[in-house]
Amino acid sequence: MTAGLPALTVVGLIAAGPLAGPAAASSRVPGVTGVAFSPDGTLLASGYGDGTIRLWDVATGRQAGSSLQAGSAVNGVAFSPDGKLASAGADGAVRLWDLVTGQVYGSVLGVGPGAAGGANAVTFSPDGTLLAAGFGNGTVRLWDPATGQPGGSSLQAGSAVNGVAFGLDGKLAGAGANGAVHLWNVVTGEPAGRGSGYWIILAGAVLAIALSALAALITTRGIWLARQR
Repeated sequence: MTAGLPALTVVGLIAAGPLAGPAAASSRVPGVTGVAFSPDGTLLASGYGDGTIRLWDVATGRQAGSSLQAGSAVNGVAFSPDGKLASAGADGAVRLWDLVTGQVYGSVLGVGPGAAGGANAVTFSPDGTLLAAGFGNGTVRLWDPATGQPGGSSLQAGSAVNGVAFGLDGKLAGAGANGAVHLWNVVTGEPAGRGSGYWIILAGAVLAIALSALAALITTRGIWLARQR
């Protein structure tokens, strides 16, 4: 194990949950495209290629409530520090969800259906005041989740943005399809300098993206194993 990095514990989840939900009626379980834990750790949200989002009770492994209907493939999900849920859709839309009603609240964010090559990833800033989404056309867009208004100009990555993450100091990193990881100062919209904290932020962003992919793989494997029983 690399010195200074915390130990990673992988917990097997979810055995019986998906078989009680809509996936049970289908001969093929839709692919899991993104996962995120709620801030208090009691819920796990998972996005699917069939345009649904499912919420799971972590303690029991059972689905919590009805599936959310996004209308297009869900490429990513994220919780805000105060428990809001956002999703990134293949139709280019970024949606905020009311988990009590199961409906989208406020305006659908993004640049319109089918535009920008789809929204590939979404994340909240550590203080919850900014929502960032990466798009297939190589841009990262920022919003104020409270108002739905843009939080500055689009950031330019130059290739499809497949992952986004905030550092603890609010700097934003995006991973592009060309293998590059870009770092921006979200206040100025300019590329961030490579100061003493650059590599820590960069490593944190890459780790966050890698863990999200690992969690999606684990969940998909759990569903497959459950269906073999």
